[in-house]
Amino acid sequence: MRLKRVGKNETIFLLTLCGALLGIVLYGEHMKYEVNAGNYLSDAKSYEKKGYVDAALAAYDRAIEKVPSAHAYVSRAKLYEKKGDREHAKIDYRAAERLTELEGRSIVDRVLSQLLVMVEGLRQAAPSSQTAQSAWPSADSEEKPPGSASLSDGLSRPVPQTAQAPTGASCPSGLKRIALVVGNGAYPGAHLSNPINDADDVTALLRDRLCFRVIKAKDADFGAFSQRLSEFIEAADGADVALFYFAGHGMQFQQTNYLLPVDAKPASEIDVVQRTISAQNIADALEPRAKVSLVFLDACRSNPIEDAFHRKMRSLQRSFSLTRGLAPMTTNGGETLIVYATRQNQQAADGSGRNSPFTRAFLEHFATPGKDVELIMRDVTSRVLELTGGQQIPQRLTELRHGLVLLPAR
Repeated sequence: MRLKRVGKNETIFLLTLCGALLGIVLYGEHMKYEVNAGNYLSDAKSYEKKGYVDAALAAYDRAIEKVPSAHAYVSRAKLYEKKGDREHAKIDYRAAERLTELEGRSIVDRVLSQLLVMVEGLRQAAPSSQTAQSAWPSADSEEKPPGSASLSDGLSRPVPQTAQAPTGASCPSGLKRIALVVGNGAYPGAHLSNPINDADDVTALLRDRLCFRVIKAKDADFGAFSQRLSEFIEAADGADVALFYFAGHGMQFQQTNYLLPVDAKPASEIDVVQRTISAQNIADALEPRAKVSLVFLDACRSNPIEDAFHRKMRSLQRSFSLTRGLAPMTTNGGETLIVYATRQNQQAADGSGRNSPFTRAFLEHFATPGKDVELIMRDVTSRVLELTGGQQIPQRLTELRHGLVLLPAR
């Protein structure tokens, strides 16, 4: 069969048609992303008014990731100036100038040019290959972990250097372990004595003995909690082990677990979803990023905030699941271990000493040399039972399919 030769005019017509279709597709995608970007811009303005600078920056990042607009870049640049970060403010102002020049162009040119601006900004702020290779310095190094730029950071705001590098352990070259440790105790009207100590002691154990870089948050409000969590999720990408440890108040609502910032005062279903942190979302975000995810929730303590919320819901005659403690969680098939300080739907003790019973047992056993982490958690369970006179039994959900020894045998 002989193929018919396509004439010059037909070729021009087909190319024009393809270009038009491409423009329509790009325009549709652009408008969809503009809607999402608008939501993030609204959140950023709200955080900015409340003084949550880091949370506002994170929201601007997400808006710019969706649609890199001049308005978003200028707004973020002004926030950088408030923080004294003139270098990144200059980068954002230059990006805003570039985008302002595009306003008279076609939608296809604008979309493609916006992508080029993102790539250029990413290249300017990305660390050199030498810096990336030295991201995990030797044990005696005082170097803080360098920031890392990625497409999900918008134009390229580096992850703030809040992680504490390993200090006392002999860490193998190339090992990447990252942790977020949160200790929240200063809840108005619902104070907890031990979470700050718990966070300090768990941080020291992970950093000094187990080669973790640790991001730590203490008495974190919603803005600070969200920002540290965002840093942690980004840093967990490609990690050998990503570990999340929370000590503080938690609650379940409609079979979902929420971790409470110290400024949490949920008075409605919307408050619970928008002003607290979903434990399930944390686990879901870690699974595709890290080879192994470990989640520890010492968050089932007696909770006046939860009690007040229940009373409010009953007064409004709202239908909801009234259960204390934490609800069961799920995994998506990744190498994941989720540990509760006590059985599901039960409460855990805050403790009368320096640490909660669960954290005390964790500190005593988690750095056992040559022992698999699941066997370690059996020891932790036995120790918690002993410390609480049999009243508190930790439980775990495990999807680990391979052995995990965090500290080699001596």
